[in-house]
Amino acid sequence: MLNVKTKFSIFIVILLIFVFFLWFFISASDKASQGSDIAAGTMNRPARGGADAKVVLEVYFDFLCPVCRETDATLTKIYQKYGDEIRIEPHYVPTKKSSILINASAECAQRQGKYWEYHDLLFANQEKLTNVSVLQDYAAQVKIDINEFNNCINSNQTVPAIEYDMNRATELKLQDVPHIFANGEEISWQRPENDIIRFLAE
Repeated sequence: MLNVKTKFSIFIVILLIFVFFLWFFISASDKASQGSDIAAGTMNRPARGGADAKVVLEVYFDFLCPVCRETDATLTKIYQKYGDEIRIEPHYVPTKKSSILINASAECAQRQGKYWEYHDLLFANQEKLTNVSVLQDYAAQVKIDINEFNNCINSNQTVPAIEYDMNRATELKLQDVPHIFANGEEISWQRPENDIIRFLAE
């Protein structure tokens, strides 16, 4: 017959096994949830350039940032020059509270296949991005379905994309914008073409 000490030892072992399996299942569930969030945040995101481009540019910016507008103009010229040899992937880093709504509206434009037309209008009219009605006007100008656009903005459809970009910016310790990464390496946003040429030559 087992004595009290032995019974207690067995109880502790069983408890530890239970705690271990509980931790294992919770950890697995968290990883699966995190993976799902990342997948949702990267699906149907805007990009310009070849899917198999030699140089992938991750551009972190804000539509309300004047310097970002200049950088975007530079990248547009570079894309026109090199075409599908490069791929531009925009990511949002809000610098103001109102930036989040503007970013969400751009993702809603992406869902209707009108991201780049809308993106260009937002940058061209940067000083006028003050409220939803202005965003709706620009959406209408590029022939976006306004009812679908409004439903998208008022729902949580764009939350995974916005949160994904903000989390990535935090991981990369980005305190301001713009920032450009070429194939994972940060390059100069003032003179990005010099670095792009270097990557193309590799």
